[in-house]
Amino acid sequence: MMCEMLGQSLLWLLASINFLTPVNAAALKASVLPGQAVPENTTIASPWEVADPSVLSERAFEANGYTFTCDDAKYGHNLDVDDCLGALARIINSRASVTFADRDLTIEKPDWDPLPWRWMGGRSSCYIEPVLKAGAQTGRTSFYKIREAAYELVTECALRQRKGGTVTGLGGDNNVEITLGRYVQGELAVKCGRRKEVLETCRDLLISMPVTTQDQRFGPKGDSKSEVILPWGMMSHDDRCILKILTINRQGESDVTSWYKAWEAVNAVYYGCISKGFRGSFQGLGEPSV
Repeated sequence: MMCEMLGQSLLWLLASINFLTPVNAAALKASVLPGQAVPENTTIASPWEVADPSVLSERAFEANGYTFTCDDAKYGHNLDVDDCLGALARIINSRASVTFADRDLTIEKPDWDPLPWRWMGGRSSCYIEPVLKAGAQTGRTSFYKIREAAYELVTECALRQRKGGTVTGLGGDNNVEITLGRYVQGELAVKCGRRKEVLETCRDLLISMPVTTQDQRFGPKGDSKSEVILPWGMMSHDDRCILKILTINRQGESDVTSWYKAWEAVNAVYYGCISKGFRGSFQGLGEPSV
């Protein structure tokens, strides 16, 4: 499967985001997006001393007012610290309180920010993601606290232990946690194409596409096992970006993946290519159906 942004191409279960003819369009509402991107070349100091990971505890520990759990089995190991800093630089410093909730939660709250959401570095290797504490329906904090906690998380886990992990204790209602992880597929599968203009409205697709986690069969109409009929597509609100999922399975059979995994792939293409003004693609998503 491949994800492509800014141009159509053939791929195993392809997700593609394309720039169409430019039109005048209203900017995305700030309340919809969990923080506008900070320029990727923003410098963040890193006065860290690498510790020997063999002498550090695998259990939760406290430091600088936060509680950390470094877990390479769940969040990956040997994280690209520079790419993690690139993800960190995209988080705004606003101290205003924000409320997060699952995007599928049916509540009357127009000012909440939808989850899942993640920031990634320009290599699409490292991600920072706010999540809700187990059992919580909403969570309140600020992007300033997210950025501060994520900085400490990169320090404690990615640099000192060479692992991904989580951090809690962000304040507000303490229902928001931050995860830091390695997205291995992004390092291998994202390919950038021709340069185009950067369009923030492509972020519409990251917020609007389905994100269910159960596996489904994505395939052509001719395969009776297909649960999601391909080709499938959606467009940004200004019609300038389009997301397509296609298949080039020559046997006309379906592939198995989840919408959440497709969302992860589209994020990798967005941060690795689209945010830099390039077309992009992702290949290798999905498994043959049995």
